[in-house]
Amino acid sequence: MAIDRAEVGKIIRKYRIGRGMSIEELAFCSGISSRYLGSVERHGTKVSLEVLLGIIEGLELTNNEACELFTIIRDMYTLDGDDYETTNAG
Repeated sequence: MAIDRAEVGKIIRKYRIGRGMSIEELAFCSGISSRYLGSVERHGTKVSLEVLLGIIEGLELTNNEACELFTIIRDMYTLDGDDYETTNAG
């Protein structure tokens, strides 16, 4: 079951607001436009790993906070067990 991409945007927004940052401030610190960041937060627009890392850096997230984002992203791209094979080394 895939998680809606909008969930990533909601978490980014939660941390941004919690840190008292405007969209413009976070966008500047992240190296992206405020329009793009707003779209990520509101509509779940896809982000590259490079952009996501910039946002994490801009927010100055702790390791645990960053893991929350990465866990959701991992869950978004995890395939059902029937769709891939796993190998066991050793």
